[in-house]
Amino acid sequence: ITLGAMAMVLSIMLNYFFHSLDHLTEARTRVRLHGMAYTDALTGLDNRASCDQFMAELTDSAQPYAVVSIDLDGLKVVNDKQGHSIGDMMISGFGDLLQKAFADCELVGRMGGDEFLVIRRGVHAAEMDKDVHALTSAVEQENRRGGTFRYAFSWGVADSAEREDVQAVYMLADERMYAMKEEHHRLRGMPRRVAPFTEEAGADA
Repeated sequence: ITLGAMAMVLSIMLNYFFHSLDHLTEARTRVRLHGMAYTDALTGLDNRASCDQFMAELTDSAQPYAVVSIDLDGLKVVNDKQGHSIGDMMISGFGDLLQKAFADCELVGRMGGDEFLVIRRGVHAAEMDKDVHALTSAVEQENRRGGTFRYAFSWGVADSAEREDVQAVYMLADERMYAMKEEHHRLRGMPRRVAPFTEEAGADA
């Protein structure tokens, strides 16, 4: 009887152990899949789905926030002349620079292609200058190393005091980024890049 009882207890313990192990493996798998769903594979930054979700959560927030729209200049030229593998290296390296420069921000993401997004809660647009300056310094330092390409970027910033909803704030930051990019193209003698259509631009046309 004693041996039978011990065998039963051991069987129950082993069953519990393997059940717990399976549960832990499933939980880890869910966490990994969730991370993959919201992480940009090339840079490790938040991807567009994660950025959109974060902005949706800001809609009902009374806390101020600032949005920075960033565009990696020259990516198309690198892709065309040096190949997409070098272009991917450029994007990945720029992602690293962004993470370090904007380490105090709640969201650092890649919207796709050469477009990036940064959001920081509890600040206004002017307070983002320090972080943008940190990125500028990091880019200059990286360029001094003389790699296969040179980093350059355009940016625009807007905050929740300027527009009523987060999408409008993002659009305003994006418009300012494109204005800077146009100026960069003018200085380099490059063709104009057509900015996305906006209601204001449409009214002026």
